[in-house]
Amino acid sequence: MTKFEFNDVANYQPDTLAYFQGLKAKGSGAAIVKITQGTVYINPKATNQVNHADQAGLKTAGYHYAMFGGNVANAHAEAKYFLTQAKARLAKGSILALDYEDAATTGTNKNANANAIIAFMQDVKNAGFIPWFYTGKYFINAHVNHAAVNKAFPNVTWIAGYPGTSYPDFNYFPSSRRGDCLAIH
Repeated sequence: MTKFEFNDVANYQPDTLAYFQGLKAKGSGAAIVKITQGTVYINPKATNQVNHADQAGLKTAGYHYAMFGGNVANAHAEAKYFLTQAKARLAKGSILALDYEDAATTGTNKNANANAIIAFMQDVKNAGFIPWFYTGKYFINAHVNHAAVNKAFPNVTWIAGYPGTSYPDFNYFPSSRRGDCLAIH
């Protein structure tokens, strides 16, 4: 698998052109910018971050921090909110990721959570974007039927893992099948 360096950017990071030029100079190929969270938050730096990443020559993508848990209706509402904001900043065909972590749910109904994730990602796909799914190893094991998500959307799972090495740690992923996740770190 190919190594692809990119940076996760949110309100905590700068939104200046110089910052993104610095990322590019250090070898980054892309920036994935947090755009929304739930149905009330918009990253106030998102527009500048996307524009400056583009100007610096980085591939740009966006993500949404989920709050919908296992509720399909809420997943559709969050997708609608996210897509309205993403369309104003990113071209169709761009990668749009769903960040599904602790704030997304406290429940352990893995099937309900998977159904809501799939509904959100289908809305993203139907809008002309490339859906990704982002989560952590512990969280996915405890809260998500990943087999169902991967069946609906193969090879788009990005597992958070920061082992402090130069190469992705495929043993960190909860599956022995390398094709279940993206080769990104």
